Amino acid sequence: MLKNVGFIENKSDPCLLSKWDKEEVMLIGIYVDDCLLIGKEKQISKLIDDLKSSGFNLKIEKNLTDYLICCIIENDEKGEILVMQPHLINCLIEKFGDEVKDKRVYTTPGTPRFKIAQPDCDSELLDKETQQRYCSGVGMLLYLTKYLRPDISNIIRELSKHGWSYNGFLP
Repeated sequence: MLKNVGFIENKSDPCLLSKWDKEEVMLIGIYVDDCLLIGKEKQISKLIDDLKSSGFNLKIEKNLTDYLICCIIENDEKGEILVMQPHLINCLIEKFGDEVKDKRVYTTPGTPRFKIAQPDCDSELLDKETQQRYCSGVGMLLYLTKYLRPDISNIIRELSKHGWSYNGFLP
């Protein structure tokens, strides 16, 4: 339907569509059954009317402050929109803060001499509770990389390979 009314897919992300009308652009970000529509109010109103007349059931939120667990803050004076994930960050701090508060801080996401290795024998395996905790933390970080922290995606990908057999960080 969106392609029928002039939207085209972004070449690098098919879930981002755009429609250019003279000097104005309208963007739609699609995630499963949630869509985020950005553009001039007149354009958006016309598209919403077109979609409704085509049989789409829409829930419209004009003053968006939260989208896919991202906090959205609009600064009209500067013409900026800030997207953050404080819910997830606060959850990570609450769940794992005591374990990491005294660790060294690195300026790059990949820590020098950081290594994860699969164990050679069963004695090096983590207990089930620690494995679940590890997988939970890595899963939360994966979600964080999806929207706001692509810079940590490589190291989190490496961590996600070893949720069942992690034997510690080796300095």
